Amino acid sequence: MSTFIYYNYQFCKIAVPPVQGELFSQTPAPVHPDESFARKQEILSEILAADSTGSRKIVFRNPRGGKEHLHSYLTPYRDGLAVMKISNRRVHTTEKKDFTEESYEEYPACIVVIDNRPDIQRIVIEKRVLAFTDVNQVQAILQHTLRRLLHPYGLSINIDQLHTRSAFWNVANDVRQYPQGFRRVRFYLPHLNLERLKRVMNSYLIMARESYDSDLTWTQTATQGGKLKFDENDSLQSTLINTLMEDVGGNNVITLYPNGKGQKSVHVGEDNYRMGNMEKEVFDKLKRGDSIDREQAMDEIKQFTKRYID
Repeated sequence: MSTFIYYNYQFCKIAVPPVQGELFSQTPAPVHPDESFARKQEILSEILAADSTGSRKIVFRNPRGGKEHLHSYLTPYRDGLAVMKISNRRVHTTEKKDFTEESYEEYPACIVVIDNRPDIQRIVIEKRVLAFTDVNQVQAILQHTLRRLLHPYGLSINIDQLHTRSAFWNVANDVRQYPQGFRRVRFYLPHLNLERLKRVMNSYLIMARESYDSDLTWTQTATQGGKLKFDENDSLQSTLINTLMEDVGGNNVITLYPNGKGQKSVHVGEDNYRMGNMEKEVFDKLKRGDSIDREQAMDEIKQFTKRYID
């Protein structure tokens, strides 16, 4: 059984400066981010498909130091899904009985699935400490590399981990560590271009004021000297919290500001992940099974990446 961490990814437009000087024999055509954004998923599919066939290979690099991470597809890119392994090169040195040393390399890897189907935009990353001590190392590698590849199109990408709802309520209800409660809560909503997230957020923004007895700002503040009223049984609060933590995600989606001298703000969910388990045999079938096994394995992976989406 393998454990996977769930992430959303969303695109955004960036300004690409014009080419200066005589760096090219022919001036490249100007980039129009609006046009690229309209076909953002198509562009990502083209990048992944070319990598899968080997016609234009992706070099995955760590944003810290630029270390290269090798990768290999378990099956060719198709149906909007990229299923691959990403490795982490390590060098070990052993001492032999004749007091000499010998070094050897190993390349432990974890499985990554990028689901680029319409209205899905999900990534699941295998939690495998043997390969990467922190699963967010893989998230950083993917985000850094894909941003570099999308930059010429005037696009960027954000990959946000999903959390569990309990991560918020465990902090909000922790009277031992935060006996005076919280004076302020800040909700951060990124630019949403994923339609399923747009749909689910629209009504909650309107109803938020009624639930918290606060002003209608995305940073909601208690009355002077007071504390915010958090109630998990309040349907408006619970629905809003659940949606932000489990559907939108990101490490800055909710920040709590405690009352009391010396209390630091809390970014809720930084070390909390929404997870799911899948049998290792599914990926073995995908790589080594017959055509029927491969189709069944692909269907299981599609259902797995879509989990938690209504």
